[in-house]
Amino acid sequence: MLGPFLTALRDGRILGIRCGSRVLCPPMEYDPDTGATLSPEFVEVGPAGRVESWTWIAEPSRKHPFQEPFAFALVKLDGADTAMVHAVKAAGPQAMSTGMRVKAQFHEKRSGAITDVYFVPEGDARDQRIAPGEGQVKSTTHLISLTYREPLYPHRARYAQGLLDGKFIGQRSPRAAKSTSRARATTRSCA
Repeated sequence: MLGPFLTALRDGRILGIRCGSRVLCPPMEYDPDTGATLSPEFVEVGPAGRVESWTWIAEPSRKHPFQEPFAFALVKLDGADTAMVHAVKAAGPQAMSTGMRVKAQFHEKRSGAITDVYFVPEGDARDQRIAPGEGQVKSTTHLISLTYREPLYPHRARYAQGLLDGKFIGQRSPRAAKSTSRARATTRSCA
């Protein structure tokens, strides 16, 4: 399912998949109601549609599709019966509204990824002529990372400082009077 969908994005089109009398976009491998495997009957949808719901991202992180404020929206494309979550590049939250029309815009350089496309208010859309790429997209690369933030309590601070000093620091369990770290090691830095 993903190969044809990503190939179409690279080539400036958006595909859904037929599921009974409905068209699901983005395409799914299984019927969400019954779990039955869907036949790969693709249907071109969009490139325009309506915003069903949205949220404004005032302070994007480095992982977001834009480094300036933008919206994430549920966009129900023309010809589709389901909405897809995607980025909308708009002038500000005042330019966004539920029910507004948006249109797909494709980046100049495309690699066959969901990030090849974004949406803009329909009146801000520019005409695009996109030449198809060669062959079908067979793999895609995505940068994925996870950042943890947790308080540095005193026992963790001692442990972290020990690591910086080249040592593993343990502590005794207050209930069992056992050491929670039997090994104490020193490390040497390689400069």
